[in-house]
Amino acid sequence: MPGFGLTLRVDVGGVARKLKLLATSARKVEPALRVFDRYLAARVRRRFDSGGPGWAPHSQATTDRRRKKAHGALLRRLGKEAWRTEERQAKRLRELGASGEDVESKREKFARTLRRNLATVVELQRHMAGTAEESLSRRLRPRFRRAEESAKKQLGNLAHSFESKITNGTLVRRSRVAWAAVHNEGGRVGHGARVPARPFLFLEEEDVDVLVEILRNRMLLALE
Repeated sequence: MPGFGLTLRVDVGGVARKLKLLATSARKVEPALRVFDRYLAARVRRRFDSGGPGWAPHSQATTDRRRKKAHGALLRRLGKEAWRTEERQAKRLRELGASGEDVESKREKFARTLRRNLATVVELQRHMAGTAEESLSRRLRPRFRRAEESAKKQLGNLAHSFESKITNGTLVRRSRVAWAAVHNEGGRVGHGARVPARPFLFLEEEDVDVLVEILRNRMLLALE
């Protein structure tokens, strides 16, 4: 009877290539760290927006001082806007006059705009001084509300002070503000004043789980 030859050939070239890709993916973690950095940035921002977890509220004196500062900043912005509008309108009138066009209608329109802008400045001044009898106008109310909300937020512009650096498989996320650490961890500052801890930059167990999932997905992508 004729013999039957049986040959089993196993080609592991594809597996070897995938293993090589997997090893490369494990070494080059910078893309995964960039994804994780964006996740961390969102986490930190939410802590600032929600005032937590467990942040101590500002004292009444601090709250009043911040509100006064926010109102003053809004008043200065309104004044600058009125001045810049007047400057642009004066330039436009000069251009129209040089071209020989009738400028009287434009002059009246620009004058109404200027009066409206100045009236807004006066309105805010009266409101800040407590002498306004009526409520804020519809034009000013949204801007005043945003100023109030910014005054209530704790730690001011610290939320915008972060920068990240990824080198040699290490992610470093830090604040450019020198006094950020004392607010994050609590401690004493000048004249012995006590600053309560308002933690915003830290890792929780779920953050580590997210990092592991990002790394796992990157490795699985290399094997597909």
